[in-house]
Amino acid sequence: MRIHSLSVEDKLNNKFLILPNNCWQWIGAKSEQGYAVITIGGKTRQVRRIMFSLHKREIPKNECLLSTCGNKLCINPLHHNTANETFDLGIKKGKNENDCWLWTKGRNGMGYGAFNIKGKPYLVHRIMYEKYKGNIPKYACYAFL
Repeated sequence: MRIHSLSVEDKLNNKFLILPNNCWQWIGAKSEQGYAVITIGGKTRQVRRIMFSLHKREIPKNECLLSTCGNKLCINPLHHNTANETFDLGIKKGKNENDCWLWTKGRNGMGYGAFNIKGKPYLVHRIMYEKYKGNIPKYACYAFL
């Protein structure tokens, strides 16, 4: 893919600075939400998704990409994971007295492990149940987020 005689990768490589924390700080256009964007073929695309696809793997359109550094303008593919990868990184599968898997990331106001995808909160124990056992029965209780 070419943009004004430069490849997409060449155009992207000219638009970021490497910060001391290894963030690749985008200095090009930004979306209204503050994310790095570029126009390709008349379509605005998120730069972090392009860089992830170029350096790691393709991302299905319906899969979220989450930052591990918290910098909306960081386009370093090593600072991004898919929602599933990020979720898995938050689980510590270690041995303790109960052989529990411990959630090491955020919690909601009631102390339950919580995970946000596109601003929507999910409870970790419910996600894990569905991942390993299937759909949650309709009669199961719901904890409030």
